[in-house]
Amino acid sequence: MKGFFKKALAVLLSVLMAVSVSAFSLTASAFESVGSVPKNAEYAEGEVIAVLKNGVNRNYLLASGSSYGKGIKVKDAHSFNGKKSGTLNIAVLKSSTLSTKEMLKQLKKNKGVKYAVPNFKKHVSAITDDTYSKYQWALENTGQNGGTVNSDVNAEGLWDKAASSKEEQIVAVCDTGLDLDHPEFKDIIWTNPYGSKLVGKHGYDFSGENKDCVPRDGHGHGTHCSGIIAAAANNGIGISGINQSNVKILPMKWLTDEGSGYDEDVIAAYDYISRAIDLGANITAINNSWGGLGNREEQDMFDEIFDKLGEKGAVTLIAAGNEESDLSDHNDDFWDEDIYFTPACTLSKYALTVGATNEKDELADFSNYSDEYVDIAAPGVDILSTVSYNCFNPSVYSDEKKAALVNNFQDYEGTVSAGDFGYPNIALPVEDDDGSDNVSISFPDGGFGLNSGKFLTITTNDEIKKNKTKAYAIEIPFTLDDPTQPYSVSLMGSGAKDSQCYVLDVPASTTMKEIFDCPVGDTFVGEGTGNWWSHVFFNSNEKDEDGEPENDYYTEDANRKLVIYCYVSEKDTTIKIDDLAISKQGVDEDEFEKYDFYCGTSMATPYVAGAVALVASAYPDASVFDVINRVKNTGRINENLEGKVENRRILSLENPENIPPMILSAKYDKNGKVEISGSFRDITSVEVNSKAVTPV
Repeated sequence: MKGFFKKALAVLLSVLMAVSVSAFSLTASAFESVGSVPKNAEYAEGEVIAVLKNGVNRNYLLASGSSYGKGIKVKDAHSFNGKKSGTLNIAVLKSSTLSTKEMLKQLKKNKGVKYAVPNFKKHVSAITDDTYSKYQWALENTGQNGGTVNSDVNAEGLWDKAASSKEEQIVAVCDTGLDLDHPEFKDIIWTNPYGSKLVGKHGYDFSGENKDCVPRDGHGHGTHCSGIIAAAANNGIGISGINQSNVKILPMKWLTDEGSGYDEDVIAAYDYISRAIDLGANITAINNSWGGLGNREEQDMFDEIFDKLGEKGAVTLIAAGNEESDLSDHNDDFWDEDIYFTPACTLSKYALTVGATNEKDELADFSNYSDEYVDIAAPGVDILSTVSYNCFNPSVYSDEKKAALVNNFQDYEGTVSAGDFGYPNIALPVEDDDGSDNVSISFPDGGFGLNSGKFLTITTNDEIKKNKTKAYAIEIPFTLDDPTQPYSVSLMGSGAKDSQCYVLDVPASTTMKEIFDCPVGDTFVGEGTGNWWSHVFFNSNEKDEDGEPENDYYTEDANRKLVIYCYVSEKDTTIKIDDLAISKQGVDEDEFEKYDFYCGTSMATPYVAGAVALVASAYPDASVFDVINRVKNTGRINENLEGKVENRRILSLENPENIPPMILSAKYDKNGKVEISGSFRDITSVEVNSKAVTPV
């Protein structure tokens, strides 16, 4: 459970209810301190974010020099007003003469500052008549990719109920932006009705990437998350979001096209959301598929913001992260200090942290976990959704589309032998001097795709010394019709036991020694049991507008080979390959379409954000806590998530009526009486110290 219930309550609570109780924390109270600077965390040097004490006026917030000390100026300022609490004032400070650590030391003496933190850097953490809906196992699991039938989110039962709702739900996606021209978002993108009272026609770009401040996505991540939430349903193309009606996407671009950004920019995005709500926007969910290392004070700052937004009716959803780590372990043995993965370590009662599961209801190998911080798990593996770039993705193409766009394709369903496209040659790099080449090749069942057919496996059988790695090169020969024309490469790859594979496209004559001077086309990694696939896609031999190769390393040659260069650290490591393809040359890349497979807690989070909007639409009279309760506490229980997810539940909306009472907070009011708040239904009685009380 979240932190509060691990501490002693001020009063002894005895809650007697007709059904079991699910409880989580009171909001952690802020304390006066200045945050440490974890040595392995990234932040903007010479910048600090200060949270001011209650009662400090706005003049102090905006002042420079005299308020914050010599050499410190105000870069930006934000105020968040809550419906039930006071105003939260945050100042972004900078200095051209002081380091971040020096600024923190100086602010520690400032009587107006409650706490201050570095400006930390964060990174991105992926049933209908839609063309590719059959690949959306999270909406309808029919056993795709070897999955367990019916292990999906079971959203269809609420679609008709939500469609009858009169109020539109808005989901703010704080990410890399949105492809505003993608056909899946026609009539789905939020349009600002408030004129000059709020800038931006369709959201805003806080990253500085676009000079006109339009939140265009040059990365793909934000568009992928948005598609999971609300891609148009039953429009005869692509995919469907978990919502099929009455939902709009508000793109808040604060991450750059490189997929990273600083706290100050996401704070500005939250400020925009807060003001939009004040103007009347019905923002019910805020998706945050990103995170990074920080400290407790930074998390406290985020929690205070989440509380202010929650008091206005918005639920904040946060990705747990993809480091395969326990979020409850704050000890960094290397640096000997406390670290937090923020904002996933939230204690806000208005926020949910989300872990990722695969098609078999297993926790994804990469997913962070914690029964203290992770509230729920959701599908986050092999997720097909919208992106902002043309993507060669033959795994989902029809036979007709493959015939038009694909030159070489191997799904390993038939007999594959030496000389066939896709059959591997195994080589050792020149640096490998032990003379061993002990690998085995097989074609088992259980691969990627609708029928989970055969796939290629390469298993390493060499003994590897402790703390050492061994490299293998898997070569796939192919021939081009015209080496001067561009083409694209695609494959589904998966590894296990901490393997890492690089995919390169080189002339067939390239030696292993020369491989080290070649560019990396793409990578896929393996962790744990390798219970997920990665889509590797890249374009080769593309020309710029002057007709010159975009890649200076690319050498034109009709006889070529893909080299899958893998590092492994253990014996019996298995590398899996499926749906290997080379496109036809010179085809119009627009024909590829903008859909791609992603993996990550980044993909799990928008499923829960979308579920919040869907439940809010289906139950328009529900309070924000009732919505959280229906989403968090009605999913299916998986005992294998014990110790990994707070209530062991995976998102499933099959039984949204069957919700238990949920205690969110307990406190004394001004008259000394105990107030219990949360979500309550079908309660026989609530008692505190053997005396009946009324929940609020």
